[in-house]
Amino acid sequence: MRNLLVLTLLALGSATALYNPLTELNVLQEQVVGIRPPPGEKMGESLYLCGNDNDLVTIDSVELSPDPPSKGNRLVIKGSGTVHQTIHEGSIVKITVKYGFIKLLTKEYQLCDLVKEIDQTCPIQPGHLSFTKEVDIPGEIPKGIFTVYAEAFEAQSSLVRRRVLDSPAKAAFGKRITCVNAQVQF
Repeated sequence: MRNLLVLTLLALGSATALYNPLTELNVLQEQVVGIRPPPGEKMGESLYLCGNDNDLVTIDSVELSPDPPSKGNRLVIKGSGTVHQTIHEGSIVKITVKYGFIKLLTKEYQLCDLVKEIDQTCPIQPGHLSFTKEVDIPGEIPKGIFTVYAEAFEAQSSLVRRRVLDSPAKAAFGKRITCVNAQVQF
């Protein structure tokens, strides 16, 4: 849970640091009604929790300071939640970052590699977790709306993964751990 929140915000900061030469898109984003907030329960100005009762992690609270994040400043993230089932090595986080209508990034990360950034290791045991993390938001972020979709899934056994991969119509993911979305206008 900690890693998903931190990764979502890190992805937002990193992806928004990319230069976009299409400056006309900034004006278009402000005029078009089609850019809507991401799905989920709003928590603060920027985050949306899209998890449900079947997820392996329940996010209880997330505080961003400042909220919304501002370019060139430090962002402090405080979060807490409950892990309901052990999260093992091989679990993944799927991240999609959009700048307005343009998809900048779609990538999968190993969750257990990411937890090292907040001094955790896998397996992540059931129980209550809380964390505080500070992230510097780059000052070179272009003006516009950035949306990050982050969803984590548990690892599947190699036998299950092979069977799923043999059937290309099905996704090769286990049970969902949690889901967090963010949207920030710089």
